[in-house]
Amino acid sequence: MRESIFGYMPDGRAVRQFTMQNEQVEISLIAYAGAIQSFKVGGTDIVCGFDTLEGYLQDTSHQGALVGRYANRIADGRFTLNGKEYQLEKNAGGGTVHLHGGAHGYSRRLWEVLSVGEDTVTFHMDSPDGDSGYPGHLVLDVTYRLLSDGILIDYTATTDAPTPANFTNHAYFNLRGCGGGEVMDAKVQILADEYSPLDETMIPTGHAAVAGTVYDLNTPVRLGDRMKDGFPGFDNNYLLRPLDKEVFDGVRLPKVAEVTDGGLRLSVYTDQPCLQFYMACSLKGNYPFKGGALPARYTAYCFEAQTEPNGPNRGEAILTPSEVYRQTTAYRVKKA
Repeated sequence: MRESIFGYMPDGRAVRQFTMQNEQVEISLIAYAGAIQSFKVGGTDIVCGFDTLEGYLQDTSHQGALVGRYANRIADGRFTLNGKEYQLEKNAGGGTVHLHGGAHGYSRRLWEVLSVGEDTVTFHMDSPDGDSGYPGHLVLDVTYRLLSDGILIDYTATTDAPTPANFTNHAYFNLRGCGGGEVMDAKVQILADEYSPLDETMIPTGHAAVAGTVYDLNTPVRLGDRMKDGFPGFDNNYLLRPLDKEVFDGVRLPKVAEVTDGGLRLSVYTDQPCLQFYMACSLKGNYPFKGGALPARYTAYCFEAQTEPNGPNRGEAILTPSEVYRQTTAYRVKKA
């Protein structure tokens, strides 16, 4: 484990950086956004992001970040819980939806560093009652653990009052490297029989079978082959049909997705019911990524393990004081 200072917040607080390395991978984490800042395999950095803190402070695309209190979208930025209506910030869809905890969500904050081990870092978020409009005092700990060929992320949260709870990591991958260009040659597989069709504000309208549609990724599909007839690219929730669980480094999780490109294979494992697959359809920015390339459409993809979007309006994804939220997700990379 190597520790350094990545930069300083506008109020002078130091942003700590932690780098973990073994024979296969080298991964750097920063306390701002609890983000994965780099993920190097054989010298190739497969996660997009920035060389300096300034890039992350200007970014609005959640590069590598931990997202909450509710990942993905909530319709009209509102929900009713125990007979009380809560209004959240509407920060996406032209002011029609609440996205990723709002403009001041967890991906826009400096996390506390709770503990550091030889191959682990635990970040801590203390989220008070009323934070971004959400009820309940929520405490969230997220532990990153270096694996022999990747990274494992453990989430644990508690609350003193019922509240929506849905967290994810928003890493943007490109197996050809950050700044490696469009990902049209990447072959993607997602194990799911159903996906969530969307209305004009990207809120799910129900479930539909993927069979016979452009959304069927049960066998590996070259992304460029689906970009036809005006299809804008993937930004969709999949209801997972995971394979049998696999054991690696003492952790037992089902594999739910895989992508192959640039001589590498990234496998995604999670205990979550859903996966948002986002093809960076709206990625843009004027602050250069690592390597100098500007953020651009279709130059990365995200595999966001989570519960289904808009869950609070279906009475889902509500954490109560009698429960402990737990999630485990892992990303493993090998030569293809």
